[in-house]
Amino acid sequence: PRGGWRSWGRRLLMGTNAWNEASLAKRVLADTKPDLVHITSPGFVMLGLLKFVQEDLDVPLVFSYHTHLPLYGRNYMGWLPGVEEICWWALRSTHNRADLTLVTSPPMKAEFEEHGIERVEVWNKGIDTVVFHPKYGAKPWFLEARKTAARDAAKADGVGDADATLAATDAAARE
Repeated sequence: PRGGWRSWGRRLLMGTNAWNEASLAKRVLADTKPDLVHITSPGFVMLGLLKFVQEDLDVPLVFSYHTHLPLYGRNYMGWLPGVEEICWWALRSTHNRADLTLVTSPPMKAEFEEHGIERVEVWNKGIDTVVFHPKYGAKPWFLEARKTAARDAAKADGVGDADATLAATDAAARE
């Protein structure tokens, strides 16, 4: 492409919301001065924030990994020679810059470590149903907001009675 690959890549990113989102995130982070930055991976926004977080903010950087990029590469771009290796290189190049990478399972942690990604821990997914059980109830403002959202959704979809749906859901949760 005209202007070289670097210029092409920048034009590609600037043509997407990722470039704008990274710029917005930089402004918000600069204003709020966080103690730690958590970024989900993979994604274009994280690429735009890496240098800024590490050099300008100088705070710990944590990635959480949710989409298995090499598997996607193999399944959707398997025709491209070396696509899995390219994906692992990209993951190593970014995740090894983080202070910690959180993955969703012990097998994923083992796979990351096998591919040279350092400082990986398992972040168990799901909700602690003992601590956050519906029997403990919710604040009145939350319940009212939930009802309003359900009514609005029902109106927008033109489907069902939101109050009846909420009542049935709440009754099932109490059982």
